[in-house]
Amino acid sequence: MSAGGKSMTQLMAAAIQAPKGASMLDIGFGIGGAAFDFAESLGATVHGIDLGEKGYELALQDLAERNEERKAKGQEPLKVTFALQDCSQAEFEPESFDVIYSRDTFVHLSAESKERVFANCFKWLKPNGKICIADYSLGRNSDASGLPTPSFAMYLQARDYHMYTAKQYAEAIENAGFESVKSEDMAHWYCVRI
Repeated sequence: MSAGGKSMTQLMAAAIQAPKGASMLDIGFGIGGAAFDFAESLGATVHGIDLGEKGYELALQDLAERNEERKAKGQEPLKVTFALQDCSQAEFEPESFDVIYSRDTFVHLSAESKERVFANCFKWLKPNGKICIADYSLGRNSDASGLPTPSFAMYLQARDYHMYTAKQYAEAIENAGFESVKSEDMAHWYCVRI
């Protein structure tokens, strides 16, 4: 349901370098693909939040089927949970997660909501925790000051999308308190892979 599919999840997993058994928050889990990948490959405990009811239903169905298969093989069930929850309203205990992961979600949040969620993510991460986000960003459709071109601004407004440039993304995350922020424009990677 999102660009890049499993190959993008693998690329992000390599960037995260999460420890085995990590506790993870998946913001915007879609139909659960990345959550399942992390739980299966790392033995991670993953909690996913999203607003999509159909995706939520599909993720729960897939989780039940995977756990039935695991039970039949004598394996422990996957440590994955899903919730219908707005990330801009979510509340978790401080230092709850080793990793916070998100794909193609923050484009739907206003600048104010992004700011609030990034600040919460900083609070929710354990010391030395990591946040890894893949999202749509402004590139050639922005001017030198980082604003969208007039025609692209109309496109964004019609869809209620809110995009940053890669540099603005890094600045927003740093403003929330994060250090060692790396922001990369992956447009070429998508063009080559897809």
